[in-house]
Amino acid sequence: MEEQEGSKEKYADWKAPSGEVKMPRGPLKGLPQSQSLDQLGEKISDAEVLDQTYAAKHWESIQNQGNQKFVEGKRSAMQEIIEGAAEEGKIGMFVNQQGFDEKDKAKMSAYRQLAKRMGYEIGEWVLNKSAGTATAEIKKAE
Repeated sequence: MEEQEGSKEKYADWKAPSGEVKMPRGPLKGLPQSQSLDQLGEKISDAEVLDQTYAAKHWESIQNQGNQKFVEGKRSAMQEIIEGAAEEGKIGMFVNQQGFDEKDKAKMSAYRQLAKRMGYEIGEWVLNKSAGTATAEIKKAE
């Protein structure tokens, strides 16, 4: 897959959603704050907080589309994709060709967070505008 010059949009360039996130069925609950601490009391990086925030938005969106079986089915499908991609060293998905929109960011973060729980690391997502895809390296966490 060829990437055009200047077509790369990096995850690090994303800005955190400001204010309270409003969803059709109310605000997201339990989102990490920018000064969040992990279970051991250590500060979580802003990038990690942003990832967790977007992932929470993705899962709430999925939950609003169906019942718990639907959510578990989506999670199971994503786990299979992660495992298969890890064997190849690269994960990809279709995204908005004009640049990562909020839905894309939420889905990419959900993949990153789920992969992390499964013992994998997903690198920076890179946009290929001509193909309308985003790809990232994936590997077993060290």
